[in-house]
Amino acid sequence: MSETTIKLLAAFEALPKEEKLSFLREAFRRLPPLDSGALNDEEVARAGDEIAAMLEREENDSKAR
Repeated sequence: MSETTIKLLAAFEALPKEEKLSFLREAFRRLPPLDSGALNDEEVARAGDEIAAMLEREENDSKAR
């Protein structure tokens, strides 16, 4: 992994939850088309929802510790 990628990930981790979600939604929109075709808005929204749920689980897990 490059130094730039490591810095980007560290900056991402420092963001508040809502900013992480906003960033990820925008990042997904910018992904190049995959072999299965371009992501439509519904797929991007679903992926964002799944990531939001994952982040919430992680946050709840860290609060429980």
